[in-house]
Amino acid sequence: MDYLNLESHSDVLSALTVKQATQLVTDLGFEVIHEEDRNGMGLVVFNVSGQPVQLGIAQGGVVILHVEFDIEPEWREVNDWNANNGFARAYLNEDNKLCVDSELPVEGGVRAGLLEGFILGFVEMASETASRFVEEDSTKVKRNLERVQ
Repeated sequence: MDYLNLESHSDVLSALTVKQATQLVTDLGFEVIHEEDRNGMGLVVFNVSGQPVQLGIAQGGVVILHVEFDIEPEWREVNDWNANNGFARAYLNEDNKLCVDSELPVEGGVRAGLLEGFILGFVEMASETASRFVEEDSTKVKRNLERVQ
């Protein structure tokens, strides 16, 4: 956890810089493809199996993870997913693409291991979510093809 520059007796984080976030993401094994810092707000974009994932650092000490998939599920399917998942929220953007977001407030203090787990858990959950919607979509296509035949 060198990226946090914490004293050895403490692993509590109350703020996160772009430099720290970049090092954390890199240490977790992901390739950073973009980073920027704007007046205390930051963005680190990293690659997960060819899919860009955004880690935003908002004013007020909130870490936001965001991913957008090139998948166009029906809004009812997204609502069903949200009803069964409390860790993140899914929605359709203005282009009708599936997006998944999650937030972790760090301002009051959070253990470094929790932040690592938050990122890894989000990546795993987002991958499973995309697979689920792709699977559902391919099942619909298959059913429609069977009806036509």
